[in-house]
Order: sequence, then structure tokens, then C-alpha cells
Amino acid sequence: MKKIRVSTLILMLLVFGLTSTLSPFKMVSASPSPDLKDYTMILDSGYSWIEISETGTLLDLRDDETELIALSFAFSFYDRTFEEVYVSSNGFLSFVSPNAEWQNVEFPSSLHYNHYKIAPFWDDLNPSDNNGGGDVYVQSFPTEGYWVVEWKDIWHYTRSHENYVAGTFQVILFESGNIVFNYEYMEHVTNPDWFDGYTCGLNYGKDPEFFNSYTGLFNGLSEFSILFTQSDFIPATVDFDPDTLNRKSQGNWVTVYIELPEGFDVNDIDISTVLLNGEVPAEEQPTEIGDYDDDGIPDLMVKFDRLATIEAIGPGQTVDIMITGELTDGTPLEGSDEIRALFGG
Repeated sequence: MKKIRVSTLILMLLVFGLTSTLSPFKMVSASPSPDLKDYTMILDSGYSWIEISETGTLLDLRDDETELIALSFAFSFYDRTFEEVYVSSNGFLSFVSPNAEWQNVEFPSSLHYNHYKIAPFWDDLNPSDNNGGGDVYVQSFPTEGYWVVEWKDIWHYTRSHENYVAGTFQVILFESGNIVFNYEYMEHVTNPDWFDGYTCGLNYGKDPEFFNSYTGLFNGLSEFSILFTQSDFIPATVDFDPDTLNRKSQGNWVTVYIELPEGFDVNDIDISTVLLNGEVPAEEQPTEIGDYDDDGIPDLMVKFDRLATIEAIGPGQTVDIMITGELTDGTPLEGSDEIRALFGG
């Protein structure tokens, strides 16, 4: 079947008076919650792929189709909470509409069927066997507190090219409300028939101030992630050294390495505000900017008094170390690491 541009389709519906009977989306309230918050988009936030193609459920999705999937927890998105989501073959999720719209639009979008939409790679995709390929999988991890959908080796819809693979990508919804886009690889980010690009981001729809949009995907991209969070702090990556803290060991200090996500600079951390477990201050000296774990991301090395750290941690074989602090502009940061604590005898 030939695909018709949205503008042409809308005109046809208006002419024949069919808009009321062919609108499959759910109507949502236009009154935003007073607690409505936008998401912070953090690029290259720490790639961690969760492969579900061998353990998850394969969805029977073909060209321009959606399937309603139950979540294993209540997920808060903007000002509403949802327990199910529509998965589209065209590379997006919708919490309110089964519309599998193949023609992507830029975010923000006020169209009703674009309300409450999550789009890792919204484009005209085709997982069917009819001039298409690829699969879509879902899997819940209720104990761990997250849910995953994966578009694996998914093809573009195209009449002029064969084997035109878009790539493999996934969305992870966390019970905490965080959202992660993972891209294992992207081979073709542009459809060869339409050349109208893709849409990547989040869309609230009822207020144009609340959305996220990313246009930096490219052919050849691999092992890339985007984190969307409503947290009031910057999520820091923390590495506590040593991994095992023994009361009998010698030494005056323990060392912590702090990394910040892309878009933030560890040089901007105000060391005088850095605390371990909310009570042990970081030493003003020595400190150092380097790349302790050789991952290409700068980290800040700080030290804490060893005995004060032991007292702050308390007993327990496995304990969490929480590091908090602020940037020089007052923006808070927070991160944690798990270590072993040997305090007996």
C-alpha cells in the first residue's frame, strides 16, 4: 500500500468528514500538574547495553503497527503515571495512543497522538518480512526495577533499497522515573526514500516548554547512550579505592574518583562541598584531575580521612558509599559505590 503524507491524509479526512471516527488516540487532560518538571538530557551517560533478544518476548509487529504492553511497575512520565505502554514498529513508545504514525515530526509536538511519547529513533521502519527486517523485543526486570524494549537490526521502510538497516537500539524505563536510550549501532539514520531525518527525544505535548530533542545520531554510531532524568542533582560516577576497607590496614586516607556525565566538567566541582556519607569532608589537598579508569572521561581524585570514613560507614560486610557535593555554580551532584567493609576484631 502506498504511504500518504500526513498533510494529504488530514486533508482527505476533513473532506470526507472522517476525523471523529478515525482518531485512535486517547484524549488527555490539558491541565498540567503543578509538580510538572522537565527532563535533563545527559549525553554519553555511561553505555550499558541489556541484551534481551534471547530472553525477552518477541513482538508480532509488522510495518506501521503498535502493541500494548503491560509494565511491571507504575512508571511516572511528566505529570502522569502509567502501567502500560504502546510499542511502535516505527521506533517509539506512546503512553496514550496506539497510532503507529510512520512520518516523524519534530519535538515539541502538540498533536494529540504525540502526547506522552518517547522516541529513541522515530522514523519509517519496517520489521516485517515484506521488504523489511529486524525484530522488536520487550522484557521486564521487576526485581531490578526496570523494563526494556529493543529494536534489533531494524530496517527502514524503503521501496528503492534492499537490506537498508537502521540499526539496533533500545529504551530502558526505570522504576525511579529515569529513561535511558542505548544505541548498540546505527548503520543508516536517514531513510533513502524520504530524506526527512528522524526524531529522537521526549515529548509531553500539552505544553511546548516540556520536551527533549537530540539530532546528533549519525551513520556508524556505536555504544552510545542518552540519560533522561528529573533528578535535582547531577548523577556522578563514583569509584571508591580500596574496594575492601579493612580497619586493620595501614594508611591515613581513602581515595575517591568522581566522574561527571557529558556536558559537565569535574574542574567545576567545589571540593569544599564534597562529603562522604553526608558527614566526612573531602581533604582540600591532595586532589588531581586525571583518567584513573582509562575510559576517556576525566575524573577528579579526592581523599578522605580513613578513620573518619570507617566511623561514618559503620558495621556491615557490604556497604554503600555516598558522595555528594556541588559545582561552583551551586548545582548539586550525587553518586555512590558499593564496597566491602571488614571491621571485625
